[in-house]
Amino acid sequence: MGNNVNIDTYLSIMTSIITGSSARVEGVASIGMDNGSIMDKFSFNKSDKGIEVEITSNNQVIVSVVINVKYGYKIPELVSRLQDYIKKEIENTTHYSVKSINVNVVGVTFPS
Repeated sequence: MGNNVNIDTYLSIMTSIITGSSARVEGVASIGMDNGSIMDKFSFNKSDKGIEVEITSNNQVIVSVVINVKYGYKIPELVSRLQDYIKKEIENTTHYSVKSINVNVVGVTFPS
């Protein structure tokens, strides 16, 4: 049971890291599926519904994150910056190495 608590704690920490990283990368509008709410566009709190983290048996991390991007940003460059930032933050904050970071862009938000 102690090991599961440790893994659950690290999963929670990594979800927070991913949420924070996404908020810091310019061009990311939100995490998760955008249901049209104004809060979806500006809130990074409780947005872990678009984040999945898996820890493999050899202590590597596989991340999947669903994002919406702001109009006007080059998606491949934005995704690359986000992947680099998430990888750096997870590896600097935990003892896990990152195996892969899958970023799925599901929408583009336009200025109001």
